[in-house]
Amino acid sequence: MRHALLVAVLAVGSAAHAATFRVDLAGVPPAAHPGNRFAVQASVVNTTSARVTIETMSCSWPLEWRASGADLELVDRANCDKNVPQSIELAPGGRYSRTLTFEVAAAARPGPHALQVGYAPDGATPLWSAPQAIAIEPADHALIAAVVAVPTRVRRGAAFSVDIAIANTTELAEVVSVTGKEVKSPSGGVLGCGLQWPTDDAGVTAQRCPVIGLEASFALAPGESHAVHVAMVAARGATPGRHLVRFGFVPDGWTATIWSAPVAIELAP
Repeated sequence: MRHALLVAVLAVGSAAHAATFRVDLAGVPPAAHPGNRFAVQASVVNTTSARVTIETMSCSWPLEWRASGADLELVDRANCDKNVPQSIELAPGGRYSRTLTFEVAAAARPGPHALQVGYAPDGATPLWSAPQAIAIEPADHALIAAVVAVPTRVRRGAAFSVDIAIANTTELAEVVSVTGKEVKSPSGGVLGCGLQWPTDDAGVTAQRCPVIGLEASFALAPGESHAVHVAMVAARGATPGRHLVRFGFVPDGWTATIWSAPVAIELAP
């Protein structure tokens, strides 16, 4: 049995295991928020002056790795159609590396955390990496909203649209979902509407969405933004004159609202 041979190669007992190998961890982002996924590189390093052999499996290798806490979950799974033994020979200082995917738990405690990865072939006592610092930030710190196009004057009772840019302020990719209605134009697309787009002024509100709306998702790289057309209406009973309105966005699954800076709109009689 190859995994039984592995234990013999690594030596019996965690002390001998630790004397032979070291686990390194690279690529941990400085910050993430609940729901984020990120990849790190974990490496088993031969710290001896002799060549050693690691025995692993082609598909079920994720079973060899552990995460240090429940807030940062290791999500790699063994989903195998074919699973065969593999022998990896490491020269002195050589590395056996894998890319591991982590997800920040929805209930993760905000604040500083330390991520450690353990290597535990055949269920052996894990050999842990040194802790790497990562901050868990509230979800509403991840995105910002800014109004990039809005009419300066609207008649009460009239429908209009605004363009709201959603920007990713983190160092990780974000996927944002928008629920809306179909754009009646050759280019198509989704026009934002409904409760996902609140305002702080009852005189200006998002139009209602149809019973069955459309959903669109877009990926935002770090620092990237995406503008969404949002269908609005000026209330017939709104007070005429100048209004300072903040436009908001509530991403799917969030309870927090991302607010834009106030924008001036003149509501005409």
